[in-house]
Amino acid sequence: MLHALPAPLTPGLSQRDAPRDASREAASDAVTLGMPQLSRNGLSENWLLKEAGHRHWLMLADALGLPVPAFRDRDGATLYATFTGLRISGGALDQVAEHDRLRFAGRIARVSRTQYQSVQTVTVEGRPVATLTLLSIFLRRAVAGDNRSVLRALPHPCPPMLADAGSDSSLAPLCQGFRRQDWREHRGFHRADRQELASVAIDPCPHGDFNGAGFLYFASFQSILDRAEWALFRDVSANAVTTDRDLFYHGNINPGDRLTVRLCGERRDGAASLSHWFEIRRDSDGARIADGFTTKRVVPS
Repeated sequence: MLHALPAPLTPGLSQRDAPRDASREAASDAVTLGMPQLSRNGLSENWLLKEAGHRHWLMLADALGLPVPAFRDRDGATLYATFTGLRISGGALDQVAEHDRLRFAGRIARVSRTQYQSVQTVTVEGRPVATLTLLSIFLRRAVAGDNRSVLRALPHPCPPMLADAGSDSSLAPLCQGFRRQDWREHRGFHRADRQELASVAIDPCPHGDFNGAGFLYFASFQSILDRAEWALFRDVSANAVTTDRDLFYHGNINPGDRLTVRLCGERRDGAASLSHWFEIRRDSDGARIADGFTTKRVVPS
């Protein structure tokens, strides 16, 4: 079934006890923008991903009838809801300013036996700022503390799958195609034309790039792509604002593991826009852990 974003809980109330009046839910979806939410060119994409990811977990917990996103399998083992795909579309992140009221409207659905997808629309004063589509699965560690030893799992209880998810479910087959290297063309880039045009070394920091579950955080992948872009496209990167981004996640790393970000393709529309395809590889074994496709609009200084 489809589940909308639940309102935050009043201390001492369970999710089932919380009041669900429309005015309270509307207020819960609004964020007044300040320095934590803003970046040099408007809304911080990294903050936006973290916020949307958190709301995805809340909707997922609500769908499973849980008061908080504490997921377990039938045997009681801890499960980690892990993103396998992310899409940002229609980005106008530079069209917001301090003190604006940002509003989220989201829904989530089970789109396959093991996958859940949320679609979240972000607006300011009714103006669209971005639409985010996030696809997740559940994983558990096969070896404690090892982020490379994860297995798919099912939560308990598991809600029924809805035949019509009520949203674009194309992200799931795309993620599978990229994980298996079974794709031909995406966003104007062709797999057969892949080149290693340049590379950037990244050393993720355990204090900022990893989340509370000990994994390299899904939003850190976006930050890593931006660091690589800044290193390779410094002439335009400072004034580039994301309009569209697809991120496909294939793996993770342990703290101390270094990464190599490889530029596989790039395209420019004069000085107006920049598009690129990066892949992220784990240095310890060379495994490809993500592919990222980004289009950015270059705004005036």
